[in-house]
Amino acid sequence: MNSLRKTHPMVLVAAVALTIFSLLGSAAISGLIPFAHSDSAEQALNENADQNMENTHDTRNSAAVPVAESQPAADVCPSCGTITAIRTVQQEGDGSGLGAIAGGVAGGVIGNQIGGGSGKKIMTVLGLGGGAYAGHTIEKKMNSTTVYQIDLRMQDGSQRTVTQYSAAGLSVGDAVKLQSGKITSA
Repeated sequence: MNSLRKTHPMVLVAAVALTIFSLLGSAAISGLIPFAHSDSAEQALNENADQNMENTHDTRNSAAVPVAESQPAADVCPSCGTITAIRTVQQEGDGSGLGAIAGGVAGGVIGNQIGGGSGKKIMTVLGLGGGAYAGHTIEKKMNSTTVYQIDLRMQDGSQRTVTQYSAAGLSVGDAVKLQSGKITSA
């Protein structure tokens, strides 16, 4: 009898899928594949910015002279300020579960190829768990976005932090206006 063992086609498909998924994930994590954010994501961030306006830090420097004493009240623009800092922040994306499923399947298939008897079963379970975790982590990294946290010192003396997807054309020291949770040039 011929004792050659053929590899099941599903194992080959899973191995190819895992290889492609791993290469794409590695390229995305290392920054070789640029990801553009969608307009709906930016719209959601802007909607959240409106809500965050209510939750922003509104602290006053007690050592500063109140603006009302140094200028007439009519000259104070409540939405005008100066940029004091700009920070780039990597926001981790959400996992939809597809990465965990794909990783779990691939890990289970690979784990099933290792060992024999109960060791094979244990490796299959470990492969499922490890693959699911790795797939979920890679998916979250692939869906991550870069946002900018911009600190403002408002004319009334308060401090605010605004988060938005772009800081193009903005730099520290610029006079700006805060309108609907978005920074515009003054």
